[in-house]
Amino acid sequence: MSSINIGGKNTSDAKQKNKGGKPMKKINLCYITEAGKKSQGQIDREEIINTMNTLIKDYPDNNEIATKLVKALPLTDTLIINKQIRSDDTPVVICIVAGEIVFVKIPAHHKIIWRTLQGYCDSCK
Repeated sequence: MSSINIGGKNTSDAKQKNKGGKPMKKINLCYITEAGKKSQGQIDREEIINTMNTLIKDYPDNNEIATKLVKALPLTDTLIINKQIRSDDTPVVICIVAGEIVFVKIPAHHKIIWRTLQGYCDSCK
């Protein structure tokens, strides 16, 4: 089994599968606001990957975060966006990949990525 590097962490490239062995179409999303309010839902895996790929193409000189997410999202079971968690004063998104926690730091000044992710969070409210 090969390995992929996501945000500095190597993870197995086994895709999330349902009981029939086919890749799952949805990613579980958990959003926690700065005030601690929690929302949960599911987002379409292909849609968010396509959105990140569009950002990569549209911003060729500034697409590091979208590139990390494109690597992580095909493997992600659950995406946690917790506005209360910060690493070195940098907000993070948590991807649960094959039961392992992978942190993707997204500096607050990456407003396009945050606005995009916020849209997915708003759809789960």
